[in-house]
Amino acid sequence: MDRLPRCGISRPKSGTSLGSATRFAWTHDCHCGLCQELSRFLADRASRTLEWPIAKESRRHIHSAIDDSELPVTHVTRRTGRPYTLVLKKTEALFKQEADERRFLEKTLVVLTR
Repeated sequence: MDRLPRCGISRPKSGTSLGSATRFAWTHDCHCGLCQELSRFLADRASRTLEWPIAKESRRHIHSAIDDSELPVTHVTRRTGRPYTLVLKKTEALFKQEADERRFLEKTLVVLTR
């Protein structure tokens, strides 16, 4: 049982309908500061929305990264103020992978502890 923290089943479930996104893996060729910030947002289990005031070329870069990677995140530009704000929202699909993994690990644990 001492291996549970490493396998992920010991992580607490979130009480929200979206579950948790503690280990969403995003692989992307770009490692710029913008993509690193996007990666932090994706991994942050408490954040559901990111309102990100960034310049046009930066917004374009993030829009492309999300679309090219088919990330389960909606992204729209709110065109008020300067710079405009890129609004990112995590979708249910982002959390499905971990929920499926948790169910698999729980079933495996039952079999292993019989």
